[in-house]
Amino acid sequence: MAIQQIKNNNNEGVRFPLTNPNIMRTIEIQAYKFNELDEQTKLQVIEDNIYINVEFDWWDCTYETLRECGIKVNSFDIGRRQECEIEFLEDRYEIAINIIDTFGEAMDIVKGAKNFIKDRDALVKKYGEGNDIDGYSVKDKFYDEFDDEEADLTHEFQRELSVEILHWLRDEYEYLTSEEAIIETIEANEYEFTEEGKLI
Repeated sequence: MAIQQIKNNNNEGVRFPLTNPNIMRTIEIQAYKFNELDEQTKLQVIEDNIYINVEFDWWDCTYETLRECGIKVNSFDIGRRQECEIEFLEDRYEIAINIIDTFGEAMDIVKGAKNFIKDRDALVKKYGEGNDIDGYSVKDKFYDEFDDEEADLTHEFQRELSVEILHWLRDEYEYLTSEEAIIETIEANEYEFTEEGKLI
């Protein structure tokens, strides 16, 4: 509650509550850009805003990219459980091709897709007939054997993908909570702070 002080006839200070405690006041605060703060305060600002980039669904872009390849991420946990559950929305061979077309050669997710295509092609040759020019097709009498071994290949492909996607999401989270990413966000949004480092 706001207090006003006046003096009585004896020149003594007498304190009375203001009749309108909700009266508007103007307070002037010196505002600082992040790069204007001292080094210790900068560190405090970074610590105070460590989750600034992950207070929303930060995984949305990754989910969308994977969905375009034919993969749906149902859930993931980069904490204690360290697991990722995915499902295929398209044929696994098409998914492997989509991955190769979408991502860079150096990414492990591409290596896994290429290995799946190579192993599946070898399986078709093993149980099929044809040639390298016209292609191969599985013989009717070997359909069951082919299906069983292809299912094993698909299961392993999906397992490897879930591991790689989990690594990808964990790396993304670690970057978003890094000092570099936090400073980028603060400076890009032109946030201002008090001298003590409190966000204005």
